[in-house]
Amino acid sequence: GKDNKMVEVSFTSCADGYFTCNDGECVSIESRCDQFANCKDGSDEQNCKSLIIKGNYNKDVPPFQLNRKDNTISKAQIRVSMIVIDLLQIVEVDLEFTCKFKIILEWVDHRIEFWNLKPVESSNTLGKNGKDQLWLPNLVFKNTENNELTSGDDKAELIVARQAPARLSAMTNKEEINIYEGKDSIVK
Repeated sequence: GKDNKMVEVSFTSCADGYFTCNDGECVSIESRCDQFANCKDGSDEQNCKSLIIKGNYNKDVPPFQLNRKDNTISKAQIRVSMIVIDLLQIVEVDLEFTCKFKIILEWVDHRIEFWNLKPVESSNTLGKNGKDQLWLPNLVFKNTENNELTSGDDKAELIVARQAPARLSAMTNKEEINIYEGKDSIVK
């Protein structure tokens, strides 16, 4: 016999840019997965994962860029910025200072996707699960006494900033999802 394939579909009267609640109500797709039930039945807050790891992703391999013209691979750029929070001590004689600071590392990774990101970055926190699944950069402070190394620890926050418009999920996908490509989203 022939292989039968079953596909679930949703019929909707909602316009593009709107999410179809299970009860048929239409709400803005931007309000999907925003931690607040906008649908009366709460269906806009179901199946709300934001990080999508593609099948061959390896968190031990740093992100890279492929130049298809000459088939060369280059390392992804990582932007590093620092905010000094407090200057704790200055020892002029030894040319030393002690400070409290925050380091921000930013990069893109074309190997992943993000679903239903919000315009406000602080709403796009990936949490511990994201930190466990993603490649995270290490930063070595060569001018410290012990060449201190830092990486994503328990205090580190991992957020995503969308940089391009979303792509809507395919018609074959029952879920209505705003999809943001990793190459167009900044992880920090």
